[in-house]
Amino acid sequence: MVVRVMCACEEREERQRAEEEAQRIRCMRERCFESAPALAGCTFEADDQKNTKVSAACERYANTFERGDPYGLLLFGEVGGGKTYMAAAVANRLIERGFSVLHTDIGSVATLMESSFEKRQRNLERILSYDLLIIDDLGTEYETQFYNSTVYNIINSRINSSRPTIINTNLDYAGINKRYEARVVSRLTTIYSCLEFKGEDIRMQKRLAQI
Repeated sequence: MVVRVMCACEEREERQRAEEEAQRIRCMRERCFESAPALAGCTFEADDQKNTKVSAACERYANTFERGDPYGLLLFGEVGGGKTYMAAAVANRLIERGFSVLHTDIGSVATLMESSFEKRQRNLERILSYDLLIIDDLGTEYETQFYNSTVYNIINSRINSSRPTIINTNLDYAGINKRYEARVVSRLTTIYSCLEFKGEDIRMQKRLAQI
């Protein structure tokens, strides 16, 4: 049996490709988690598997993600259940697979939409450009018609452009129905796969373990 051995120049090219890929991933993670750098370390490999069904569903979503598929995830449940971690794990897996991802929160999105019309259009185009958009803390924004319209506009625009969104919220179904108008609720409950996070506050448990 003849085993091919790479020559020195091929080894250098292989190292260079690996370094370029690692640099690409670092840059994409920095852009994705600009407002929350710590989330760059959230991966499925480091998941504590406290909620195996939800973890498996999120990892399956990340592994089968394709451009042009508008279906996203609605992650809901009590504070500290691991929603943000799981969304970030999806983002990191997709970045490794070559997709562009932006992680933000509903407050930051609402602030962007408060700008002038020209800037608002540019901001909307930017938000729509990512393969996956992750919005944290839905339901913590001011309860006004402007913010409700902003939420609908983002969700609907992403769906119409066949680009999915992951939305995290502490609201349950009843809370979502009470807080948002029917057209928002309809899209959240029909276009999104809904995953409920239950259990103890993970962040509190980690803090207690360090005492």
